[in-house]
Amino acid sequence: MTDHLTLDTNVLRDWAWAEHRSLEVRHGANESKRTQLLHIFTLLREWRDMGRCEFAVTTQLFTDYGGSVESVPSFIRGMIGNFLELGVPSVFTFPLAFPAAFPDMADLQRILDVVFPGSGPFEELKGDTRSDGRRKDVLQLYGHKLAGRDRFLTSDKAILRARTALSAECGITVTGLEDYARDALSRPKPRDEGRDGAA
Repeated sequence: MTDHLTLDTNVLRDWAWAEHRSLEVRHGANESKRTQLLHIFTLLREWRDMGRCEFAVTTQLFTDYGGSVESVPSFIRGMIGNFLELGVPSVFTFPLAFPAAFPDMADLQRILDVVFPGSGPFEELKGDTRSDGRRKDVLQLYGHKLAGRDRFLTSDKAILRARTALSAECGITVTGLEDYARDALSRPKPRDEGRDGAA
């Protein structure tokens, strides 16, 4: 069984940093953390090659970086099409990836209320950094759901705190990067599954 994973922007930034493809300083430039992340991402690559998982991003990645393809750092742009696909159908925002669908405002509001209770109407999330960040997070989660992906991988603390409610109320499965790695390591490898079945 293949896990269809959506990678949040923070996961992509960590991946590029772990592999020294980014000059961005992450996690206080802690080399132990870099080594830990590099191990996880190496495993993810191996699992992808084995068919155990595959990766996508939503077009809301571009929203995270200002709304254009050119605004996305080259170290992330280079990952798209290489081993990342764009999840579709996508949210009908620019830039577009077809097929696309207009957002369901009730779904957006439900996600907002679950992750950031008390934030008010989704349509009014604008004008300051905190509101803009919440809007982007909601769009990322909605884009993941719209594309019918299995798991949303993130290190975002607010999203991870709301993972139980997101699953129950919005049908969105959220997993931390390290949690997914532990879970995947606990599963039998495909060749082991075949051997057990033959026995």
